[in-house]
Amino acid sequence: MRKVSRPSGLLRRFLRHTGGNPLIQFALVAPVFFALVFMIIDDGLAIFTQATLDNATRDASRNILLGTYQKAGSGLGTFTSAVCAEMAGLIPNCTTNLQVYVNNGASFSAISAQSGSGGTLTGNGTFNMGGASSYVVVQTAYNRSYIAFIGRYVSGGALLLISTVVFQTEPYS
Repeated sequence: MRKVSRPSGLLRRFLRHTGGNPLIQFALVAPVFFALVFMIIDDGLAIFTQATLDNATRDASRNILLGTYQKAGSGLGTFTSAVCAEMAGLIPNCTTNLQVYVNNGASFSAISAQSGSGGTLTGNGTFNMGGASSYVVVQTAYNRSYIAFIGRYVSGGALLLISTVVFQTEPYS
């Protein structure tokens, strides 16, 4: 029978010592725990940004609904500034990073919403508010990057947030 060698002295004491087990367990679990915490925070910020974008788009679209922009001859810059004023600094360089699509039609079936591809809103920059009693679709989009490091490996590290409002303008004169 073969004799099994036993660890000697220092090595034997090291293997028997259990005082560092919680530290080793924490070192193994901590990266996963912190990654989940950062992902939860990042998802919460994304949902908050989406809700704020929805509210800002709806509030700025109200001026189109009432005919305020049409009567004043306002354009894309005024609308974008109104949305950015409501965003409260959530979008860095809001006037350049915000994508806007506004189009109108004589009937509800004549208007179409746009979709996003490659981090941009198809039809970005289209701004046609129409006149009184016309149907209007308003879309704003923002390409939001992830904060959590794991998000950088998912969908290119960015999330396209799109807000859509569809309405019929008032019969203003």
